[in-house]
Amino acid sequence: MKGLSLVEGANRRDFADVVWQIADKRGCDEVAIRYDCGHAIRADVWAPTLAKTREYGVGEAERRRFMQHSLFVMTREPGAPRVQITVPESLCRLCARGQRQTLICGPLQMDLTDAPAAARHLELPLSSHAFLSVMGQVCRLPENLSTPPIPQGKDGSLKPFDGPPLQRESLRQW
Repeated sequence: MKGLSLVEGANRRDFADVVWQIADKRGCDEVAIRYDCGHAIRADVWAPTLAKTREYGVGEAERRRFMQHSLFVMTREPGAPRVQITVPESLCRLCARGQRQTLICGPLQMDLTDAPAAARHLELPLSSHAFLSVMGQVCRLPENLSTPPIPQGKDGSLKPFDGPPLQRESLRQW
């Protein structure tokens, strides 16, 4: 399976909106799975260290405060796995004919054709450093925050965290 590699073009949303959507809906519009039948399904993005959105108001200032708290929590241990992307089963849920082809994260893509077809779903844990690097390519970060460099391999791609998937039983979301 190949890593995430940079491609051109995408509209960028504000980082506060993207993190809010991940915490609220366990996914965001920027992370999707494209199938060879032409359909695209949103992938599950799970970040248990993020606070619950119901603890904050709906105003712009509250979203900024939520974003600041999210950055603080995620950067306490930059190398630890903090986010997990779960790729749905290999067959398209909409037509049951298409095979998964690509994980799309804004302007980043990951080829899924080499993934085992028998796997019902793939769990790709990301360290907070890798997640913030990817989000820096996908959305607008605040002006006082610089994007961490994307750690690239010899083929210029970003690999998911090499450790085991996040344990859903032992972690609880704030």
